[in-house]
Amino acid sequence: MREAIRVRVAGSTARRVLAEPGEGAVFAAFERALYVEGERGLVCLGPLCLGRGPLNLLCADWRPGTVKPGTPAWWSRGEIRLAGGTVFSLAEAVDWRPPRPADWRPADLRRGLSALARAAARRAPPEGLGRLIPALVDRALRAAEDPASPFLRRAASGMAALAEWLARGAGSAPRPPACVLIGLGPGLTPSGDDLLGGVLIALHALEHPDAADRLGAWALPLAATRTGLISRAHLAAAAAGEGAEPLHRVLAAICAGAQAGLEDELDAIAGMGHCSGWDALAGIALAGAAFTGIHADGLAMTATPVVG
Repeated sequence: MREAIRVRVAGSTARRVLAEPGEGAVFAAFERALYVEGERGLVCLGPLCLGRGPLNLLCADWRPGTVKPGTPAWWSRGEIRLAGGTVFSLAEAVDWRPPRPADWRPADLRRGLSALARAAARRAPPEGLGRLIPALVDRALRAAEDPASPFLRRAASGMAALAEWLARGAGSAPRPPACVLIGLGPGLTPSGDDLLGGVLIALHALEHPDAADRLGAWALPLAATRTGLISRAHLAAAAAGEGAEPLHRVLAAICAGAQAGLEDELDAIAGMGHCSGWDALAGIALAGAAFTGIHADGLAMTATPVVG
């Protein structure tokens, strides 16, 4: 029998998925990650360099060999077994969950968002939604639209509807144009989904869990038919306030006024997929603007922060 691969860090969502013995199958297999699906959801197995996140089980000695989608899997609280002999041991795994949100003040948040906007103008990739962060923070969204890009026009329309929903106090559900964000863009986690995830995480961190609950209750049923399983799993985690560790670290820096360390945290954001990290930061900027009086798409965000 081959030696078990040791899981060193177990994300909070992954722990919930594996809370009871069960069985499932490999949903997707990549060079440095395996997604295993069970009745309670997805877990993602990969090397330590994959980074801490709610779905992730990080392994110190990553060597899964050739594993194909559809490979049967079985698990208990102590291990995951794949058909063919690969075993992952959770005996030494340390639990990870996002840190408690830091206290924040509107002036600090405003300074932090301004610093993020300046960094995004220099560093955001040409693909995705990160390049719209400066417009979200201190300009009109429509002024940043590229008439030659149907993707950006659709995204800006959805983001404006989401901004309006926040400006109106985040009651009920966003107007229908916001629906375009779900599943918008290519990849395992489309840009629109990543942006919504950033909004959800920020709403929790900025102490508006009721708004996050309403947004999650609106988005997740739509996601069931508009986007893929992996993206839905990340959205569900975000609806609970949980995302990849770099997002929480950048959000903490922004809430503290981004006086130091923001650039280092953005280095980690750049490593999150093709542009997923920056797409999620666009969502954080959109939500953050709602609590600083900054305009987005010409709409004044007047929601009252909890911490004055």
